[in-house]
Amino acid sequence: MSFKKKLLGIILSFSIIGTVASSADHNAYQKVFDDYGKNEIKIEKALNSEFISANDTIRLEESLAKTREVKDTETRRELKAVLSKEKQILKEVEQAIMLNEITAADKEFFDLNERITTLETKSKENFILKLDEEQIPQLKDDVSKLKGSTKVKPIRLLSEKVNAFSRQLADNQEKLTSYSLELQELNKKSGTLAKKEYITDNERTSLQKDSQENELFFKDADNLDDIEKRIADSKKLVEEIESKQKETEADFKEYKTKSEELIKSIEVLLSAGDLTAEEESSLKSGVQSIKNKLNRDDYQPGDLKAVYMDAQSDYSDYLKKSDARIAEAKKKAEEKAAAEAARQAEIKASANNSPGEATYSAGWYRAPAGYKYLKVESGKTYGQVKNPGNFRLITDAEAANYSPGHGNGSAKQ
Repeated sequence: MSFKKKLLGIILSFSIIGTVASSADHNAYQKVFDDYGKNEIKIEKALNSEFISANDTIRLEESLAKTREVKDTETRRELKAVLSKEKQILKEVEQAIMLNEITAADKEFFDLNERITTLETKSKENFILKLDEEQIPQLKDDVSKLKGSTKVKPIRLLSEKVNAFSRQLADNQEKLTSYSLELQELNKKSGTLAKKEYITDNERTSLQKDSQENELFFKDADNLDDIEKRIADSKKLVEEIESKQKETEADFKEYKTKSEELIKSIEVLLSAGDLTAEEESSLKSGVQSIKNKLNRDDYQPGDLKAVYMDAQSDYSDYLKKSDARIAEAKKKAEEKAAAEAARQAEIKASANNSPGEATYSAGWYRAPAGYKYLKVESGKTYGQVKNPGNFRLITDAEAANYSPGHGNGSAKQ
């Protein structure tokens, strides 16, 4: 029952019995009612306290019940007596509440101090964030300041803070531990990758160095930024090398054998083909480029395919040109051979049909039998001449087309 309702009940009670108070009486009654109201508030506060005992709760409630009976009283004296007794009970209960809270505060402080001690011990474990560890001294100091506190509120407020910090410390420890395990898994992946084909020595060295840096976080870590950066850097390196290895493997699987066969074909063309100096230089350069990529010198995924395609294109082009030149040379050689054969045949035939030797006597050369000497300038023929070199030897049949010449100092019949 609220104070206003109780006060109204008291006033009505006195009104009903016809009591007429003077101004002084009214003031006196008002003071009693005011005391009653203040007492009511204190009682409600005490009843709501978590530190009130069950027995004290009963005492206060019984006291309130007696006070409610004031409506049946007829004098202010009786009301004052009831209120006085109620105040005494309230005082005793408040004292008990205070002692109970002190006891509770002592216990809660003890528990809080135990938790901070436990936290301090835990902060020495591995994978504790340095920032968390650095907060322990301040929390210890805050706790020590509450020693001897008679109130639980400040202890509980700090306890909530400590509990939140404890969860934070544990969460961060779990996160750091998880990150450390992630780095260990990355090292396993890195180790497997380093054993694969198409990994360069430089890449293996990079993976080994990366693994060594990861190992620094295997047993302990105290900085989230540092370990997160290490994970990011390690992941990036492993993923880049893994991607390159897969692309390189695919490139070599497709073009390694083709490239080796192309090199053999080009070498055959270089040794047996009909090539220009520029074509030879281009093919040799292509072969060297393929060999470099097969050895993975300055290699990037797809390079082997690129140099193979370039060299294959040049090879096909130059092979056609070489074949055309060889065919043309063969044709010319055959034509030349045929011409030479014909010439030799003609020479042979001419040799078979050639006149005998001219006879020489007394300064004159007599034409072989069946032949005459022709003076080309005059068209005259002769049987004997002093200088055959100035005449052309022709057959008698041919001489019939010319007229015999008269004898002179250099030619005669």
